Amino acid sequence: MKHHPEHQPEDAAEKASVVQSVLGVGFFLGLVEVVDWGVRRYGLNLPAPVLAMALLTLGLAFQKRVPATLSAGAGLLFRLFPLFFIPPLVAIVAVMDVVVRSWAALLFAVSISTFVGLAVTALVFRGLRKAQAGRGEGTP
Repeated sequence: MKHHPEHQPEDAAEKASVVQSVLGVGFFLGLVEVVDWGVRRYGLNLPAPVLAMALLTLGLAFQKRVPATLSAGAGLLFRLFPLFFIPPLVAIVAVMDVVVRSWAALLFAVSISTFVGLAVTALVFRGLRKAQAGRGEGTP
């Protein structure tokens, strides 16, 4: 494979971006593992991934910015996000008889949980916007 000197900076930037993305994902995974160890060690009755994300949110709130590595890692995860739906879809196909028998209960549960999630998100957003306006910060 021939290397052209005019393409080296682009290749270097692309490699650096990939490395940053992998390091960001590694940070997320490491954070969850450390929190999971703490949850098991101290017998906490909390889901480690939820606690890890809460700690990450607090840390970023104190820092008041998202480091480039975390941003790159999050971007990679968002691009791969559709792949995370494959295992649940396979599970649904495997238990299709239960889905057919209990479709109304499933529809109700999914609808209510979606509504509650949207409502909580809206309330948190409204509270954060109000706090931001109170400090005199503009919108990004």
